[in-house]
Amino acid sequence: MKKVNVFYFVASLFVAVMLIAASCTKEGPAGPAGADGKDGVDGVDGVDGVDGATTCTECHDANQTISMKQFQWEGSSHAAGNALARSSSSHCSSCHSHQGFVISDGNNPETVDTWEGVDDPIVITCYTCHPIHTTYTAEDAVALNYDEQPNWAVTHDKTVDMDLGKGNLCSHCHQSRTRNPVVDMNDLTAMYTGISTHYGPHYSSQANLMGAFGAYEFAGSATYPTSNGHLGAENGCVSCHMGYTTANGTGGHNMHIDAGSDLEKACAQCHSAGAGAEEKYLEYYHEVFATIDHDGDPTLNTTSYYTRLGDLLTDFGVYTKVVDSVDGFPEAVHYNINRDLEINGTLTAAMFNHRYLYQDHSHGMHNPGYAEALLKNSLEAVEALK
Repeated sequence: MKKVNVFYFVASLFVAVMLIAASCTKEGPAGPAGADGKDGVDGVDGVDGVDGATTCTECHDANQTISMKQFQWEGSSHAAGNALARSSSSHCSSCHSHQGFVISDGNNPETVDTWEGVDDPIVITCYTCHPIHTTYTAEDAVALNYDEQPNWAVTHDKTVDMDLGKGNLCSHCHQSRTRNPVVDMNDLTAMYTGISTHYGPHYSSQANLMGAFGAYEFAGSATYPTSNGHLGAENGCVSCHMGYTTANGTGGHNMHIDAGSDLEKACAQCHSAGAGAEEKYLEYYHEVFATIDHDGDPTLNTTSYYTRLGDLLTDFGVYTKVVDSVDGFPEAVHYNINRDLEINGTLTAAMFNHRYLYQDHSHGMHNPGYAEALLKNSLEAVEALK
């Protein structure tokens, strides 16, 4: 048999086998029909229907607005995720992860009975604050998920009604957490033990300082102001922290204010062009909060109210003062709470106030008059113990 005939014979045999196999694997009878789907909405004769992609271009167009805001956000603390591990705690998840905040419905974890930890957290994103892709219009990018006053966790019996406008969203997390012990200001001789080395309002006392509540108000020579001009900002936190942008990425969705370069722009939202803001800030900072004298060769500052109170609490054994330095340059001063304290109410309350202002991280700018009065009167109360 010629080679070509062998080839055709094998090919024919293969086709025959495939046909036999196919005849043995035919589909069976069709099953019963499924339930009818829901009828669509009838259109209008002669009128084109709505293009489902039409509203997408309200945001996703060529003007790069989303890219710009995302770039700012990527340089922010919200995007850093430095404390995402805290989200596994049911007590911390609402502010340390996007999912926890959504689960919380924007409420403070101190004011609910049950909570959920998050083991697969993501950082605070656009979707945390805004109802993105809800109506699929540009309104989703400016609307807020939570814009009402939160439940205030720490007021120390003050009645608080503080509407920060869009800043209400920020204050859901940027407010004090409860800490034990709670000092009885009617008996400052009472002794307290079991004080955590993390005692204080947590790094979130910004809204409390804005509204002048949640600290222990000692009577003293300084009068506590009855108002705070910064509450006049229409949208609270948002007015100052997002009311401007800079080429280096501060302001806007970065939200950071650089005291050395941004104050005039930030303060200009309310004050006449913000003129002289940086000089006024430095004068206040040096007198009230500075731990380092920045004039000439930097040296430790021992004259500010913040430093004097911290040093005095160190003398009473409440703190250990730590100065971190590089080549003799004092980079930072830290007051660390000592373990196994047994101290009276005056020292406990004064320490809380000191932490309250430190953990606000604005050097009193959220409420300058109240911050200064709180430090002065706390200092006087501790000095009276000597």
